[in-house]
Amino acid sequence: MKIVKINDIYIDQLRRIFPHIMFNKNNGGLYGRKYIGVLFKINNLNYYAPLSSPKYNDFIDKNNCEHIIKIYQFKHNRKRIIGKIMLNCMIPVPKKFVETLTISEISNFKYKDLLINEINFINRNQKYIINKAKQLYFIKNERNISNKKLIKLLLPYKEIENYILKHYKILDI
Repeated sequence: MKIVKINDIYIDQLRRIFPHIMFNKNNGGLYGRKYIGVLFKINNLNYYAPLSSPKYNDFIDKNNCEHIIKIYQFKHNRKRIIGKIMLNCMIPVPKKFVETLTISEISNFKYKDLLINEINFINRNQKYIINKAKQLYFIKNERNISNKKLIKLLLPYKEIENYILKHYKILDI
């Protein structure tokens, strides 16, 4: 599992058909955070889940959402939320649209430190993240009736996979 960027053109093309896909924040956010996230495999396909900054409710609501994994930093015997993995927004991505994220090239020290801490959390929790992603993928594709609310929050993974296969003629993902 690694942290990567996704090509803007690919995101823009998918958003035309699937408007609920998160967009790149080229100049937005505190650090101009682009579509940075975790890359992992589901059914031999590369899936990408974007990282996001914590919001006010993430600090208040101590319950875990099924579709989001909060990223914690443990410092001075305290646990604090530093980000989150948006599994509800995960998308399949062909290799040609995956861009390497080079931490050493990031000039903002605070942002670089944040990313390093997020990477450390992700590396320690790889198995949990992948299992949670696969569970959500299964729930969405099986249309588990007991989870109607959750199903509405998840992207149409199979539809996106079929779109990629049809329009890019590849599933090297």
